Amino acid sequence: MLSIKKAAIKPTWFDWGDGFEVQVQDIGQQKRDYLVEKNKRKDETDWTKFGKELVMLSVTGWKGLTNRILLQVCKAIELDPSANLDEEIEFSQENLKDLIENASPTFNAFLIKSIGKLPEVHNQLVAQELENLSHASGIKIAPKGLTTDN
Repeated sequence: MLSIKKAAIKPTWFDWGDGFEVQVQDIGQQKRDYLVEKNKRKDETDWTKFGKELVMLSVTGWKGLTNRILLQVCKAIELDPSANLDEEIEFSQENLKDLIENASPTFNAFLIKSIGKLPEVHNQLVAQELENLSHASGIKIAPKGLTTDN
């Protein structure tokens, strides 16, 4: 019997719009379970704290975040009047933390939804890779759970 190791979910870019993209990685079920347990209080999970910690562990980068976009995604932030609105903000854990703390609920929901979409995106990529391999080799390959015509 073949032993096939489950492929890790690769970091994936999600588009916010206006040229701003966020890279998200899967942290694994074990870390997610740990975060849920860590944020329990009196038989209830503090989902706000859990969400912030999940985003801190899952977001691995961004590109295209400018001061102009920062003003759109943050609920109450003031920039230095002399700040260049088109200047890009470098990704760092400190900048990520500041962004999460000040972001609008809409932007935070975008981040959480992006994290939740990782398995779906991964499955689509695996299916495409299997299809490409199938065409290249002439062997019909189907991922587990999917059916094909015979």
